[in-house]
Amino acid sequence: MEKWIPILILFVLCVAGFIKLLFEVRAFYKRLNFAVEFRERFIEYVNGLMQKEERHDLYARLKVDSVKIQQYMDRAGISVSFQLPFANYIYNNFQVVINGLSMIREEYQRMDKSFPLPFEIRMLQDTARILDDALLAYVGHLDMLEEQLTKKIKNPVIWLREGVRMIVTFPISFMYWSGIMRYATYSRWSNNFFVKLVSSVIGFISFFSAIVTLVTGYSPFVQIIENHYPGILP
Repeated sequence: MEKWIPILILFVLCVAGFIKLLFEVRAFYKRLNFAVEFRERFIEYVNGLMQKEERHDLYARLKVDSVKIQQYMDRAGISVSFQLPFANYIYNNFQVVINGLSMIREEYQRMDKSFPLPFEIRMLQDTARILDDALLAYVGHLDMLEEQLTKKIKNPVIWLREGVRMIVTFPISFMYWSGIMRYATYSRWSNNFFVKLVSSVIGFISFFSAIVTLVTGYSPFVQIIENHYPGILP
């Protein structure tokens, strides 16, 4: 019976890792669909402005969702140094989606109250283009992640690694689930190089131990370790 304990542990870790990946895939497609729908609504809103029609309900929906997508985009949605066309001032750490959306509406409302000048129309179009480029880049980034997730879900070795990582990162996950930590911080910490390294090492040790124990048996394996490395095991 002792011989099968490491194999059972290995199996449980693989199943836990596979389930974790399934949840990641579900959350991923939720973010992807949200980003695609947000961009489609944004394009619809801007096209309406170009036709001199402002959809207030559409803007309200975009504004509410802008905080969420800005958080998802994290650093990719922040411009360290941002300057509007024809402007002589620079914004630092400019949140492209949240602030850009407000600027587009404000610029349109100024144009709507008087005869729009060519440079005002150009400014609105350029601001909208900058925001759309950021959204498009984010969707492209998610497309790349989709390919990586597809490969992970088919690889049993990755299941083992993710099962181990789930145990290693449990304190981080708990802080995120309890609302103490933001998603961006949780994502950075859980994907930290050190965390990945520790998970890979533990996963390799678990896999190696299970194979050796299956071949030699648990007690002989422990005896071999004690003979070569006295005192290493409790």
